Amino acid sequence: MKASAPIYFDITDIIEHAMHNSVVTGVQRSAIRVIEGFIRNGCADQIYGFLKHPVSGQFTLCDLSFMKGAYDIGDFAARFGLPSGKEAWFAGKLLRYKNRPVKRLFRKMRLHVQWAASPSVRKKIEGGGPRKLPCCLMPLDLKAGGIIVSLGASWGSDYVGVRQLAKAHECEVVSFVHDILSLSMPADAVHGAKYKIVKFVAWLKFIAENSSLLLCNSAFTENDLRRYLGEQGISARTAVVRFPHEFRVSSDQSGAIRSEIRTLAASKYALCVGRIESRKNVIGLLKAWTEAREAPGAKVHLLIVAGKPGARAGEVFEFLQRTENVSGTVQVIDSPNDLELEMLYRNCQFTVFPSLFEGWGLPIGESLWFGKPVICADNSSMPEVGGEFATYFTHKDPGSLTEVLKQTIVSAPKVPENIRDHLTTWDDTALSVCDQIVQLEKVDAKHIIA
Repeated sequence: MKASAPIYFDITDIIEHAMHNSVVTGVQRSAIRVIEGFIRNGCADQIYGFLKHPVSGQFTLCDLSFMKGAYDIGDFAARFGLPSGKEAWFAGKLLRYKNRPVKRLFRKMRLHVQWAASPSVRKKIEGGGPRKLPCCLMPLDLKAGGIIVSLGASWGSDYVGVRQLAKAHECEVVSFVHDILSLSMPADAVHGAKYKIVKFVAWLKFIAENSSLLLCNSAFTENDLRRYLGEQGISARTAVVRFPHEFRVSSDQSGAIRSEIRTLAASKYALCVGRIESRKNVIGLLKAWTEAREAPGAKVHLLIVAGKPGARAGEVFEFLQRTENVSGTVQVIDSPNDLELEMLYRNCQFTVFPSLFEGWGLPIGESLWFGKPVICADNSSMPEVGGEFATYFTHKDPGSLTEVLKQTIVSAPKVPENIRDHLTTWDDTALSVCDQIVQLEKVDAKHIIA
């Protein structure tokens, strides 16, 4: 199927992420892969990027045809007229303070001191310089009947302005909800700042009332969303799209593989991929590993935790410092790029995804994509991802993860050689999103006829 209306992908959050990150993860990775799939599979005759430019503050369109070929997230700086080098580093760090001028001023002063005092930061930011690429920005020209699709973390963007623009140009809005865990998880598992949760609630209610369709990545997320909206007296059209298991390396991955990762990949290890934060339960994994690694007959003696530090990561690093990295059996890899992740996945013995709550759980599917046994919790969306191929621990029983880990360290289960025949690709996800947009167009056509 092919959408007949022009499709405008809101990539504002991707661009803001690219300003101060060299690696895409989670939500931004998902959005980029779906857009690539749309373009690759010709899901519409007219596909554009749509964004509120972080420098000019103006809404604009952009040509996304470059995503057909080889590109890197670092290319966004040149293609979208973004600052680069030192300027980009400052802009990215100051982005969150754009509406708080006093805090922005003090933060800027601290950044100047940090820049002057840290040769390593300067070398990392300025090394190599940006590639010279043609700018792909275009004048804003939204066609009536077009569909603005927001796949990413738009709660941090001007979503009200997007809706006003859509209304002015007679366009519809389709929004993606990856999870509402900050509202549905037990209170003791939610560690986000209160103002962030308030901000998220405002966004969720607004898009539910002002989007023609809300897409969800799992049946769990859709049920969670519909329950919450029902409690708020809000009616909205929702649909689940097929989310992927596939791990796809960026088409142009210029980042080098660190020597320490090459060395680690030659050993026998278990792997944990994901942001290092409280909700991901990394501290629970470390405690379970401390006991499980001593199991008689253990064949795996190293645990690699690969991810970017997040909320309350301090307790993880304090535990590691106190236990001397659990007697030297735990190694942390900060912010691995795609090539590094691919190498870690391919060479591990099995993976552990200790998170207690998820809207989907990309690392579970990615592990299976590489034919690796995976341990994960038996709740939220995770059984949808792992199906019959994952090994589950009981999230309400602290000792369950330890026992499952012991069993797997001694004898990991086998994954079928034809596992990929049972899994979903990013192209499948793009086509699933396209199918829901086509269904929306059919509903709209019926309303017009009626």
